[in-house]
Amino acid sequence: FGDENMRLITLEQIADLPENTYELIDIRSEISYSFGTIQNAVNIPDVVSAAKLGKLSKDKKLILFCMHGHQSKDLADELYEMGFEAYSLENGYGAWLKKYCDK
Repeated sequence: FGDENMRLITLEQIADLPENTYELIDIRSEISYSFGTIQNAVNIPDVVSAAKLGKLSKDKKLILFCMHGHQSKDLADELYEMGFEAYSLENGYGAWLKKYCDK
């Protein structure tokens, strides 16, 4: 993962990870989540509170995403500071939609 954007991860990098080594976390609202999300993602809009309450695993990479990747980048940085191996999906859910729905 690049030096300049250490907390960013691409769809291609995720595809190379063994499935049981990471958790996809959709930080968008429940309403946005209900309209569609990435397969196997869980919806945790208040991910920092979940971390503080011990509801997130430190044994897996946490891959956060929002619509465009801006909020998730800030939250991944915050979770990293709390001791989690947290990343933000580069360009967010929009990148996933573009890759898998623009065919």
